[in-house]
Amino acid sequence: MSVCVSVNTITSKDHNSLTLRPLLEKRNTLESTRNSTGIMTEEQRIQLNKVNAEIKRAYALSRRKKWEKLCGNLDSKTPDSRLWRIAKGLNREDIMSERTNTILDPAGYMTHNDKGAANALATHYQKIGSLDFSETDRQTQRKARAVVHGCRTTDSKEVIFTKEFSLQELKQALSQMDWTKSPGPDGLHGRMIEHLGPVGRQSLLDIFNLSWRNGRLPRDWKRAIIIHIKKPGKEAGSPESYRPIALTSIICKIMERMILARLKYFLDLNDLSDGAQYGFRRGHGTTDQVLYMCQKIRDAQNKKPTNHSMTVFLDLSKAFDRVWKHKLIIKLHEYRRINGRALPWIHDFLGRRVIRVKYNNTLSDNCKISQGVPQGSVLNPILFAIYLTGIEELLTRRCEVGIFADDIVLWKSGAQVEEIESDVNLALGDLREFADNHKLIL
Repeated sequence: MSVCVSVNTITSKDHNSLTLRPLLEKRNTLESTRNSTGIMTEEQRIQLNKVNAEIKRAYALSRRKKWEKLCGNLDSKTPDSRLWRIAKGLNREDIMSERTNTILDPAGYMTHNDKGAANALATHYQKIGSLDFSETDRQTQRKARAVVHGCRTTDSKEVIFTKEFSLQELKQALSQMDWTKSPGPDGLHGRMIEHLGPVGRQSLLDIFNLSWRNGRLPRDWKRAIIIHIKKPGKEAGSPESYRPIALTSIICKIMERMILARLKYFLDLNDLSDGAQYGFRRGHGTTDQVLYMCQKIRDAQNKKPTNHSMTVFLDLSKAFDRVWKHKLIIKLHEYRRINGRALPWIHDFLGRRVIRVKYNNTLSDNCKISQGVPQGSVLNPILFAIYLTGIEELLTRRCEVGIFADDIVLWKSGAQVEEIESDVNLALGDLREFADNHKLIL
């Protein structure tokens, strides 16, 4: 009985390479041993990793030699059409980089099949949102659950968070959808929803209102298929080298749009948005932030005597994936006065989420995601912005601050360099404490 062996995609010419052929045969032998026995010794793992590294080096050398040969054959008589094809080819990623199935798993071993690579990436994404909690943190979790329970059992004074959705709200949400987007795990394509008739739309609205009343989401609405895109110039074998793109339920996105419209209306009506946060706000952008900061610094320079300025640019690492959902629930309730049916729905929306990574058309096992705001969701931006509530008030005591999504800039102007440096360092200390309390990484 033949044994299927997973190998990297290599062109026929590379298979005939005197260097590659024995290496491929050696790797196939090691893979066959593992596949027939079901286990692999530590020594075999080491040998397999070494052989795989040698294959990559040999492949890179082969590509380089072919490139040198190609360049050597070009001259002034080379047709423009051929030069154009070569130029277009320069923008293509290396085939092995795109199609390799060798990904480092959490234990540091190389995977050598698509299923293993998919599981390695899924585990990597799961670990990003795995947070450590102290006993004080668990009190916060209990408080959040109590707040949600209170919203389920107590009528809200805010009608906008309790009344059911109307057909007009559904039509507005549908008009904002991009129907060309890929479907989520439920397989329901946007074109199917786009062409729903009156009866179908009413049935869809009934489903949304049922979910709204109960504060519960269907299981498929909380699932995602992750498509990984390799970052340019990154090593293909590292999970860090891939940017995850989440494909989620289009049905759920429609309901998210209706909820988002209500949240924005309520926050704008009550002036509850952070002024320093320019991300995810209509009429605000990075250009506005840069111009404002530059003008402030220029104003300081024009003073007599001339003032000095100090600026610090910061980034919150993997911030969206590390949002502590219980802390977010409390902030939604206490800082933004969100209650009624909205809070239980958002709480369920954030919890018990499941992802599967798709790798070369192979899906990983189910992987539970315990924290973070769902990547690719409509509510993701506004929930993250609310999670950062308090940064502006905290930092403006000592410095001026600008925020765009998870990017932060601090600046301070003054006549005395020592005082500026002291205030900036104190502000950085305050920001560090805020990040620690919110499970974020600077």
